[in-house]
Amino acid sequence: MYRLYNRYNGERLHTADADEKASLVNIGWSDESNGWYGIDAAGNPTEGASADTKRAAAVAATKSLVGKSYEEYTCSDVCRYTCQQAGVGIPGYSCSQYETMRDSGTWVTAMSRLRPGDLLFMG
Repeated sequence: MYRLYNRYNGERLHTADADEKASLVNIGWSDESNGWYGIDAAGNPTEGASADTKRAAAVAATKSLVGKSYEEYTCSDVCRYTCQQAGVGIPGYSCSQYETMRDSGTWVTAMSRLRPGDLLFMG
């Protein structure tokens, strides 16, 4: 399954048709990922999990930390832990997390494009 994004109107589309995917990419849609995967019995994304699956795992991991004290998890710890649960490795310190995410090629600059599971850096 192919996942595509129309940056002009925010629409997302899933299609199994390679010709449809190629046609949409030719007119400006972004190819976000290949594959349609799920979450295993333990709640972890499976190998090659889609971006949506990873986002769901990160959100679930974040919710599991509600009520924990700051001594247990700093902001940087929460980001690192939840990303790890989604199968995404990031450094342990906020400055390094910022640099890693900025250089990852998935940087979002418009608040309107933020989605559950995204990290928000304020500077």
